[in-house]
Amino acid sequence: MKSMFEPINKRIKSLPADNKSSLMRSVDIIAPVFVYYFLSMFATYGAAYLVKLGEPESSLFVAQPVMSAAIIRITAVIIAVLPLIPLFMGENPIVAQKGEKPLYILLTVLLAVALAMFLNMLFYKTGFSTSSETFEGTAARQLSLPVGLGVFVYGIITPITEEIVYRGVVYNRVRRYFNLPMALIFSSLLFGIAHGNRVQLVYGFLMGVVIGYIYERFGSFIYPMIFHCAANTAVYIVMTDERLKEIITGNAGFVISGICAATVSVLIAAMKRKDPKTVAEA
Repeated sequence: MKSMFEPINKRIKSLPADNKSSLMRSVDIIAPVFVYYFLSMFATYGAAYLVKLGEPESSLFVAQPVMSAAIIRITAVIIAVLPLIPLFMGENPIVAQKGEKPLYILLTVLLAVALAMFLNMLFYKTGFSTSSETFEGTAARQLSLPVGLGVFVYGIITPITEEIVYRGVVYNRVRRYFNLPMALIFSSLLFGIAHGNRVQLVYGFLMGVVIGYIYERFGSFIYPMIFHCAANTAVYIVMTDERLKEIITGNAGFVISGICAATVSVLIAAMKRKDPKTVAEA
C-alpha cells in the first residue's frame, strides 16, 4: 500500500522545519483560498464597472457580450492568483523535472479524460447533475462561450490558477504541516466547496483527491496542471458537441470511460520507482 503513494520522482524540495502553532498553520492553509476568492470577486466587479457593464458575475456571461465576459474572467483569475505565486514558490516545489517521461503525461491525460467523463455521466444518469439550479446556471454561462474561447478560459487559464492555489499552496502546506491523507482530503474538500454548489462540491472533491494522488506519484507540479486542464477541456468540448455528448452519455461510453479510468489508475499505482535515493522526504 505504501508504494502506491511513494513518488516516482522527487515531489518537493526540502524545507526547513517550522515551529508554528496549529492555529497559525491553519491560517496559513486557509488564507490563500480566501485571498484568491475575494480578489477574484473584486477584480470581476471592478472590471465590470470599468467597462460600464455594471453587473455581477452571476449574470455577466449571459447578459453581456461574450468577448467582454471572457476577458473579465481571465483578468479576474490572473489578478487573484498573482499574489499567491510567491507563496507557491515558497513551498519550494519541483515544477517540472528534466526528462519528464511522455508515458507519465499520457497516463495523466488518459486518467483525467476518462475519470471526468465517467463522473459527469454518473451524475447525469443518477440525476445528481440536475439537482442543483446553481450548477445548471454555472454550466449554462460557461457553455455560452464559443468552443475555442471556452476551452481557453475554462480548460487552460482557470485550471492553472486553481492548481496554483489548491495543490501548489494548500496541498503542499497541509502535506508539510500534517500528513498525506490530510493533504489529499482537506485540499480536495476546499477545492470542492469553492465551486459553490453541491454537484461541483462532490465532483471537485473526488477529482481533487485524484489530482493530489497524481501529484504525489509523478512528483512534478506540471502533472496536476495537465490533469486539470485535460479534464476540463474534455468535458467542455463534449458538452458543446451534441454528437459527442450523445456518444458519451450512452451506456457504452459510460462503461468504457469507467473501465479506462480504473485501468489507468491501476497502472499508475503499480508503477515502481527506479531510483528511490532520488526521492526527497516532504
